[in-house]
Amino acid sequence: MKNFQIHDFRDETEDVIRRWNNKENFVYYTSGSTGTPKKIVHSYEVIKQVSEQVIEQNQYTKDSFILNHNLPPTSIGFPVLTVIPALITGCQVKIKKFHAKTFVDDMIAGPTHMFILPAIFRVMRRT
Repeated sequence: MKNFQIHDFRDETEDVIRRWNNKENFVYYTSGSTGTPKKIVHSYEVIKQVSEQVIEQNQYTKDSFILNHNLPPTSIGFPVLTVIPALITGCQVKIKKFHAKTFVDDMIAGPTHMFILPAIFRVMRRT
């Protein structure tokens, strides 16, 4: 994991890596907005296909630097937008909760790709 900088969500990131290496299914739950959260099983093959599409669409290479600012590990986006593409390409990834005081320093580090929650983006856009 030399290409990973894990500041937050270490256990969840290591679980994604373990599942990926063991070619296991990924289980996530819906938010429960309809009253009851629903279990959704994503097969290893589907996760692999989606991750490969993300790599192609975002043009990730071994020289990419992905910054994940609080994309929650409970969402399917966590593995397919950041963790697995970094495993496949060997690119650098930094996983860190958003904090307004360190945001600028993280930007100065020069990520080539960034994932941030829409609510945080709306707040930062005003500044």
